[in-house]
Amino acid sequence: MADLELTRTPGDKRLYALAGAGTLRLKGWTSRSATAEAGELRWEISHKGFLKTVYEAADAAGTTVGSFEGRTMRGGGELRWGERLLEL
Repeated sequence: MADLELTRTPGDKRLYALAGAGTLRLKGWTSRSATAEAGELRWEISHKGFLKTVYEAADAAGTTVGSFEGRTMRGGGELRWGERLLEL
């Protein structure tokens, strides 16, 4: 699997680019939501839960297509996209 790096776009503190894949734009005062785009595809990413780190990605129809659930404050967790599961 290739290493990918999310980098801040010059001149826009809330826009990040993933070379060759797409962009991520942070939204809101606390930046707990974002819009991700890759070509013609677009997802809304939002924070869920109170005591756990849980993020969900929804497509244009509002269907949840992916999620990330963190294990600890130090990092790591479970990323699901469609039928794929990755342990981070």
